[in-house]
Amino acid sequence: MRRVAALGVVMACAVAVPAVASAHGGPQILHRIVGDYDIRVDALLIPVSPTRTFVDFTTYLRDRAGEHPVTGANVQVTARTPDGRVGPLHVTAAGNTYAVLVSLRDARAWRHVHLAIAIGGPSGTTHLDVVPPSIASQWHIEATVLAACLLALALFFQGFIRLRHRGRRDHASWDRAALFVVSVALVVLALDSPLDVVADDYLLSAHMLEHLVIGDLAIALGLLALRGPLIFFFLPKPVLSRVARFHPLRVVLHWLTGPWVALPLWAASTWAWHIPRIYDYAATHQTVHNLQHLSFVVTGVLIWNLLIDPARTGRLALPGRILFAAAVFLLGDPVMGALLDGGASYPHYAHQPDRLLGLSPQADQHLAAIAMLAEQLLTLGTCGLVLLSRYLKRLPPGSLDQPQAAGLRPR
Repeated sequence: MRRVAALGVVMACAVAVPAVASAHGGPQILHRIVGDYDIRVDALLIPVSPTRTFVDFTTYLRDRAGEHPVTGANVQVTARTPDGRVGPLHVTAAGNTYAVLVSLRDARAWRHVHLAIAIGGPSGTTHLDVVPPSIASQWHIEATVLAACLLALALFFQGFIRLRHRGRRDHASWDRAALFVVSVALVVLALDSPLDVVADDYLLSAHMLEHLVIGDLAIALGLLALRGPLIFFFLPKPVLSRVARFHPLRVVLHWLTGPWVALPLWAASTWAWHIPRIYDYAATHQTVHNLQHLSFVVTGVLIWNLLIDPARTGRLALPGRILFAAAVFLLGDPVMGALLDGGASYPHYAHQPDRLLGLSPQADQHLAAIAMLAEQLLTLGTCGLVLLSRYLKRLPPGSLDQPQAAGLRPR
């Protein structure tokens, strides 16, 4: 009787609220070629009350051979939920999309829904089972990320080997190589691991962590590995020679890497992208999202280039680098303060019914601020302490006491 009632609720909602049934665009849970069909299934959670959530499972059909949308197919769906078997369910067709609604008491149970989808259409008949994958299994390799990381490793190791062949193993030690590999691995983990899935669709704090890794931590470790002569071997000799002879590019790079340009660019990028409306727009538009990540990486390189000074350019003296680290930390305060102040400000995450780790939208936002604070204390704090230690070691013995001693001289 309970199964019949559940089926009745689902069908009533599908008829009474057709707009909900056509609300596609949730996370992709399956993409498979079966028979002559190219099949993709999305899942979108739709909360209707504190004790009832609908999952809109939408199947997209394309012809495998011609890659044309398949319309007018006969699609039947049966669901096995934690509460029992539901179905066959009413399928709402619109073009090549076929949507069903599954009713759940607990939104978190949607990952345990087992769908049996039977398809009969112009490209033949087929059947497949669909189980939403666990987040831990959602690794995905993006071609651009993989290519960039492999290129970075290739450039590093060709320079690393060239420098070692010149007898400068003190500047090309294996701990430098390990440090660079770790920095590249962090980029891959941030952008291609389940962290990226959680960051894109579920938790603001995970998205913040992703940005901190690719825009701060990985860059700092990479430039530490390259500091000294090794950075001049990072580019192959023919490429480096052409860059050195191209005067306009040298002028632009010199201007761009100055502290009075790098710091405002970093602050503008950090502040602008964390405006809730802009942040949410980027999260739902991949091209803008890629631009967001690129801006964090570029401005992160500009900042850490001045703090670490891997090429020993001396654009900032030690005291200037210490003050620069403090300025970067202080300019991040408005973002941290805004995240800690008030309620949940990012609708893309606040309206996500699938609350991972049981975090409320406000707790998730506060955790994002804490993550930013902890990461900046770790990276900028460590950098500042190291620079301060070097500065104090360079001072003549007793120089810190001279002003006080001069003031205590007897008259």
